[in-house]
Amino acid sequence: MTPAEAIAKELEKKGCKIDVTDPTVNIDISGDYLKKIWKFALKYPMIQNLFYRIDTPLMLKPINKIFGKTKKWIDENLNNYDFVISTHHIPTQLIAELKEEGKAKIPFFAYNSDVLDAHYLWVTPLVDKYFTPSKSSYELMLKKGIPNEKLIRTGFIINSVFTKKIKTNLKKEMGLKDGLVFTFALGGEGLEDAERYIKSLLKKYPYANMIVICGRNEKLKSNLERLEKNHMNLRVKGFVNNIHEYYVISDIVVGKSGLNTILETTYLEKPFLVIKAMANEVSGAKYIVDNNFGWWVKSKKEFMKTIDSIIANPDVLTKLKRNLKIKKYKPGTEELAKHVVDYIKNKKRMKKERGAIFYCDSGSGFRSSALSIKKMLDEAGYDIEIVDGPKVLSNQFIRILLEQGWNLCLKYPPVFNAVYTALDNRSVHILTSLLCIPLKKRLYKYCLLYTSPSPRDRTRSRMPSSA
Repeated sequence: MTPAEAIAKELEKKGCKIDVTDPTVNIDISGDYLKKIWKFALKYPMIQNLFYRIDTPLMLKPINKIFGKTKKWIDENLNNYDFVISTHHIPTQLIAELKEEGKAKIPFFAYNSDVLDAHYLWVTPLVDKYFTPSKSSYELMLKKGIPNEKLIRTGFIINSVFTKKIKTNLKKEMGLKDGLVFTFALGGEGLEDAERYIKSLLKKYPYANMIVICGRNEKLKSNLERLEKNHMNLRVKGFVNNIHEYYVISDIVVGKSGLNTILETTYLEKPFLVIKAMANEVSGAKYIVDNNFGWWVKSKKEFMKTIDSIIANPDVLTKLKRNLKIKKYKPGTEELAKHVVDYIKNKKRMKKERGAIFYCDSGSGFRSSALSIKKMLDEAGYDIEIVDGPKVLSNQFIRILLEQGWNLCLKYPPVFNAVYTALDNRSVHILTSLLCIPLKKRLYKYCLLYTSPSPRDRTRSRMPSSA
């Protein structure tokens, strides 16, 4: 389950309506271009290893150019939302580019799915807030230019289904016998290289309980299903939506050190046996070994040697599980969602209200009064413009303001009988009532209509400066 899905689920609990989308389906070359690249990288990891070593910001612009149509799609759709969260480096960089061009108008958050690392692919200071879940990635992102005030370290992001008590009869339903259960979790695209490890394990331990989750790799699934006929305790599955249930009944999880898989299995206190680590997943394999959560083997021979030692001495699993329990981390999904919601609420609260002070240009005192009021309101968070009222004031102008959602603030209403007609007595406040409203609880947009009193009415009226 991806970080995007986990974050979306948590935000929905907080009342947000969330769309989870992959904008790269609109890529210039083809919709499944990224998947093809990833499959190619899985087959030839040396190429990805070389690419990953090019850790420089100079690579960002050329990569962004490849995704021209993706950027166009994001530009056309982005501002229809109240905020955006990116959990992949490609949309993160494309949104940053749009923000630099002044086209992205909404709050922009990003999550570093590299988790323990921080390649330059992920780095942009143009976010409003950047979430990263580990000390190592936090320090790297600071070094690479993310401002401290924008960077937030959260816990690891996993779906809430992993944090609740998981009850399942899966082992019984699949008819597995008593004994150790090995689950091969081979990623969304399925790790073809795992087939030789599975065959070696079956050859030496033909009655071992084995579950193989092949993801979307139909070729791998088909090959292993042929073996299933001759091995009564082998269960082959394609892409599943209840991976947490398979993990729960496992004694050991075997697979690629994808960070999502690593975090999910370690949270469930399941020892992990890494058989492959891509360049961006090496940190995950090291995390397993350094914390004594499992093993990292680099050949079939080393794999079988590790399996032999586990079967000969099952107590080693007890020690690993104890260690996993002691070092169990606190998930950060809810914390991240709270940060986002609080930021949006504060942003709306702090958004400047538009307003104008209208005055009559019949003496310097009137303008200076308007300036002093503008200063006070600017400091309180308003965006105030000073306008010479008689030059622009008309019924039509008032109607336009009302249609745009302004509330109008009148001083000396008798002067503007026409204004009352236009307002229909709605949303009228005198200036003194505005000054009495606690500025921290601003609920309205104000337009201040300000003028000097009529000369004929001077004895009964205060001068504007008295306000």
